[in-house]
Amino acid sequence: MNQPEDEVIWRKTLNLLSRRAYFSLELRKKLESAGFTASAIEKAIAKSKRAGYLDDEERAARMVESWSKKGWGPLKIRLELKKHGIAAPRSLDHPEHALFLARYIDKHVPQDATQKEKAKVIRFLLRRGFSLEAICRNLSTDL
Repeated sequence: MNQPEDEVIWRKTLNLLSRRAYFSLELRKKLESAGFTASAIEKAIAKSKRAGYLDDEERAARMVESWSKKGWGPLKIRLELKKHGIAAPRSLDHPEHALFLARYIDKHVPQDATQKEKAKVIRFLLRRGFSLEAICRNLSTDL
C-alpha cells in the first residue's frame, strides 16, 4: 500500500519533533536528507508551525538564555543563531553577559596583574564572544 507523501512526511516530522526541538532550517535539512520533495517539506514545516510544534523565535529565545548563562558573549551567540538560520536581534545584551564578565575578571585578574596575564584573559573572553570594548570596559584597561 503506497501512502501519499504528505502523510509520510508528516509522520516523519512528528517523529523528529517528538525527540527534540528543531529550528526550521534544521528540520528542513533532516527532511531533505530523508529524500522528501521541497514542496512537501514546506507544507510539513508550515503545518508544524500552525500546530505550534515549531517556533523558531521561542526556541531562539531559550537558546540565547541558555548560552548566556553558560558565559557565551553576544558575538558568539549571534554566530550560533546564524548557523541555525535565525536572524539575531540587533542587541543581544543580556544581564548574564555583564555578570559573567565581572565575575570572570574578578576571579582571574589580580589587582597587580601583568600585561601578559591581562592579555590571556582578554584572549579567552574574545573567544567566548565578547567584544574588546566590553572586556576593556570591565578590565578598566586601555588598549
